[in-house]
Amino acid sequence: MTYDFSSENLVEVVEGVVAELAAVVRERGIDVRVSAPAAPLFAWCDAVRTGQVVRNLLGNALKFTPRGRSVLIDLDETPLPAFPDTADFVPAARITVTDDGVGIPPGELEIVFDKFVQSSKTKSGAGGTGLGLAICREIVIQQSGQIWAEHAPGGGARFVVVLPVKPVDAGSVPPRAEPLRATG
Repeated sequence: MTYDFSSENLVEVVEGVVAELAAVVRERGIDVRVSAPAAPLFAWCDAVRTGQVVRNLLGNALKFTPRGRSVLIDLDETPLPAFPDTADFVPAARITVTDDGVGIPPGELEIVFDKFVQSSKTKSGAGGTGLGLAICREIVIQQSGQIWAEHAPGGGARFVVVLPVKPVDAGSVPPRAEPLRATG
């Protein structure tokens, strides 16, 4: 894939995807909320590719969340490790997609990003090839970011994408990490 990197406002990227999927949201009867800072939240990324990631994560959340439940997309700032095995961090922006769906079983949080793999809980005929999350991970890594899955409190799944605010050396950010917590 080719990338066109620039400083992009992630709030606009996310809101564009939510608007694009509005008909699906209405049809599925799911409440989709976006929680974002009032000011723009910039990341060094390709807006089209990042939109593809958000579209896939939101599409999955809609697919596996029952009617009448909700999906929350939260945008905020967070630190990102500058280099593997160091305590140095670079400013970054985080997109978190949390659903009230079926969730991901313990032990499957990492393998859902492998090609042609789907969570055992999602093999219910909802469709898909098991490529979407693998493609998401590749896009995020190519943008020097990180992506991972978590269990959402009270059930459901949470997918987290962290992208640097400014360009970083290619390959310096580890592709996977434990969830990062903002330090202040």
